[in-house]
Amino acid sequence: MPDHTPRGARRGVGCRDRGCVCGALPLHRVHRLRRLRRVAAASVLLICGAFVAALVGTGGAAQAGIGSPSDCTRPYSDASPWNTRIATGVPYEPNSAARVAAIGGSLSSDPTQFTYPVYYATASTPTRQVQLSGWLSRSSPDGATFGNVANATVQVPVPAGAAPAAGSDAQVIIVDLATGYEWGFFNFATTQAGTLTAVNGYQYAFAGSATPVHAHGNGFVARGGGVPYLAGLVRPCEIQGGSIEHALAFAYDAPSGEFVYPASKSDGKGSGPLALPEGARLQLNPALSEAQIRAWGCDGACLTIARALQQYGMYVVDNAGRAKVMIEFDGTAHWNGLVTAATVAPIPLAAFRVLALGSGAAAPPGSGTPPGESSQPSGSKADKKKVKPTSKGSKRLKVAGFRVRGRHLRADGVFRAIMTVRPSKPTGRVPAKIRLRCRARIGNSAVPIVSARLRRLSGRRVRAVCRWSIPPGVRGERLRASVSVGYRGGETTIRFVGRIRRAL
Repeated sequence: MPDHTPRGARRGVGCRDRGCVCGALPLHRVHRLRRLRRVAAASVLLICGAFVAALVGTGGAAQAGIGSPSDCTRPYSDASPWNTRIATGVPYEPNSAARVAAIGGSLSSDPTQFTYPVYYATASTPTRQVQLSGWLSRSSPDGATFGNVANATVQVPVPAGAAPAAGSDAQVIIVDLATGYEWGFFNFATTQAGTLTAVNGYQYAFAGSATPVHAHGNGFVARGGGVPYLAGLVRPCEIQGGSIEHALAFAYDAPSGEFVYPASKSDGKGSGPLALPEGARLQLNPALSEAQIRAWGCDGACLTIARALQQYGMYVVDNAGRAKVMIEFDGTAHWNGLVTAATVAPIPLAAFRVLALGSGAAAPPGSGTPPGESSQPSGSKADKKKVKPTSKGSKRLKVAGFRVRGRHLRADGVFRAIMTVRPSKPTGRVPAKIRLRCRARIGNSAVPIVSARLRRLSGRRVRAVCRWSIPPGVRGERLRASVSVGYRGGETTIRFVGRIRRAL
């Protein structure tokens, strides 16, 4: 997107900054407005109105959370685990050092192969058919859920000259600025007849958190960890600006076949107790000072990446030939030597720690009502026998029914609790303002929330659905979960307690 800021303007100054006039204005106009006191207020309103109108006019691109390569807005919602800083004092895995040591080798950052080029499409970009021989994952507009379709043919805005990265994976990312969607393709190619093909692909909404959930537990068909390609990718505008405000994507040669939130699947082939599941989060020791990091020989782009690894960390999302952080492909980034395969090599892997798996440190905030599935699965008597419920009512709403599903609380599975509430009084109605809270713990550790949903069945009934992802490797422990519908004056809660069995 071209920059039309006049020469001499105050760049990067917003309406809320003291002493400025909405957006970016030349200094001589600011002085002139100050002299024209009688018309200053009207001028400000007109200019700010035009600025707001311009923002509204950008449509999907502004709402999507990402713009052109030059504005460097990070993708996905602020609540995304990719955009959430690691809190002070989070717990680490007890055998963290051993698990990091098992990664082996040194950290790399190769932008020349087996990574992702990023192309930007606008409303004027012509659409073309892309034929898929495998699967297409297509997310809902809010990015919360998705469905999989086999052998799909889709219409995609493909910029001229779009080509995959070097390497047999042949992946490509297309950012649709007009609609706020990200397209990603695996084994993207052009036939001799000019037809665009791919094996797998996806369409994901930037309004989401990059943690898509499928109603039937299938993984998002993007890279190994089942998250969009753009998640965690280092772009040139971030290195040039000296700041990366998100977690990084990390791959190595032996992650396990298990996965934890925010991953939705795994392509790992590693084995043994030290192999990291995809979705595991690593953090560069936050106690290290800038001087200590520079002493490694880590400066410039390396230092910028190191700061992000201290603040946001990196998620294991793929199986790769060597340990590496994912950097945008040189074919679109045009790094010109600013980032190479050796840029992050000075950062020792031994300086990383693995955040406790299932600690909740990577889970979305517990407040609010994240969108979830629209379908409501039925329960069974067998389910109810394995999870013991207790309920607590109130004066306004009471529990009208409940059911649970979860395969006897299987490790590495999903536990779902569904509660229906209704007014206590025969003539009562459900309050207009209600909220849902889903909580689950294993010992002292929070269990990651997959989705939560409140659905009004009528003026007299509301259904609450909570889903949690039980971490792998947990067996014989008790899970304690609760579903609460809150309102002014109280809340109605049902609690579940069950023992987790080993994964099948």
